[in-house]
Amino acid sequence: MLLPEAFRHRLARARHALFMIDYDGTLAAFRARRDLAYPDGGVREGLERVIASGTRLVVISGREAAEVSRLLGIAGLEIWGCHGAQRRTADGESFLPSLTAEQQNLLAEAEARALPVLPEGTLERKPLSLAGHFRSLPPGARAEAARDLRQAWEPLVGDDGELRPFDGGLEFRFRRHHKGRAVATLIDEEREAVAAYAGDDETDEDAFRALRPSDLAILVAESDRPTAASLRLRRRDVPALLDEWAAIGEKRREGKR
Repeated sequence: MLLPEAFRHRLARARHALFMIDYDGTLAAFRARRDLAYPDGGVREGLERVIASGTRLVVISGREAAEVSRLLGIAGLEIWGCHGAQRRTADGESFLPSLTAEQQNLLAEAEARALPVLPEGTLERKPLSLAGHFRSLPPGARAEAARDLRQAWEPLVGDDGELRPFDGGLEFRFRRHHKGRAVATLIDEEREAVAAYAGDDETDEDAFRALRPSDLAILVAESDRPTAASLRLRRRDVPALLDEWAAIGEKRREGKR
């Protein structure tokens, strides 16, 4: 068993369950070719089983929702992209907040500063942010690109814009768009639900901190690090985690019949 015993008992008795989970580094290995970062073996089946068990399952990713949907290939999956700012419902409707003129100008300036210092093909343009990806570069060039990009973007940091490192890169984004805000919104929508969030990255710490004391924060990492999560698992454990969660939900549904 991977889930703590006390949480398992709560989940088994719950009328409603909410499971929120990150994508890259949690459901899929990081790839130099981000478009080929398909889910690990057993993940797709596990997610489908969790949904079928009656849990509200939400994937929260820094990627755009349509990109996550393409990689996972699961019909009826709820996805919150762009660190939770973009909301794609289970029936495929998508909602994305608009940027102000000032924010659009700030992103344009950030892009103009990034292009001269980054190798070609390493800057990702998202609807609400910019990300420099260094994973495909040799170690020396990786460190140099990270340093140069940070220096280029730091003058733009202010009340609205911020820099956030992630595994293999650096992102320029707006402070109001983060996974913690998405988690808080979901919990507000599902106040009676037993909830958990699983993620691997520094950006997932916002989500961990937004959970209630009774909820479960799961860090997916190969080694210990400072974290707000209460449980650490390795990525290879994730399919078993999904199966365990689904099995509890299936027994709960059978008991209601």
